Amino acid sequence: CLVGNTHAMQVLGGAGYVQDYPLEQLYRDQRLNMIHEGTAGIHALTLLGRKVQGGRAEVLFRTMRREAELADQQATWAAGDGAVLTECATKLREAVDRLEHVTNVLTSGDREQALINAQSYMTLFGHTVISWQWLRLATTAARLLEREASSSGDMGGAFPTSAAAQFCQGEIATCAFFYRHELPKTEAAAALLLSSDGTVAQMEPGWF
Repeated sequence: CLVGNTHAMQVLGGAGYVQDYPLEQLYRDQRLNMIHEGTAGIHALTLLGRKVQGGRAEVLFRTMRREAELADQQATWAAGDGAVLTECATKLREAVDRLEHVTNVLTSGDREQALINAQSYMTLFGHTVISWQWLRLATTAARLLEREASSSGDMGGAFPTSAAAQFCQGEIATCAFFYRHELPKTEAAAALLLSSDGTVAQMEPGWF
């Protein structure tokens, strides 16, 4: 949300941060999410240092893989969107495998060393979870489009044009955007985490 709001402010230019538009208020409200009830850095330490320890994330990994299976099943029925669902389902499996591998490595070694880059782990974890949620939305949208096409008697692959159908098409397109533009960032985060880079811990107060 915060990134999307930032882009919206950029579109409006100087008008984006004045009270003529609601974006400046929305930005303040959304920015709070990274501060209240513990900063994002504290949540990152809690996530890696406690919540995924001892295999506690296995249920989530299984759930995300199950969603990929459901998307593949829907893809066989989706006329124009099947390729997108199949593509995203494949990428979700790869992302979950990547996250699971990194999690296993970091939780089986030196915890203090692993926590140095906890913020990058939260980015890896968060992007993977968000990609799962987008695939859920896209799969549901494809199912609704199939239902509308069936009820209208149009099963030839043409996109329905109602407002609801247009919204569903937007959900699927946004899912594709996230998988092609945002999810690839997890590869760099995973590589950094597996390298056990200690640059952050090596900083000295006087260097700032």
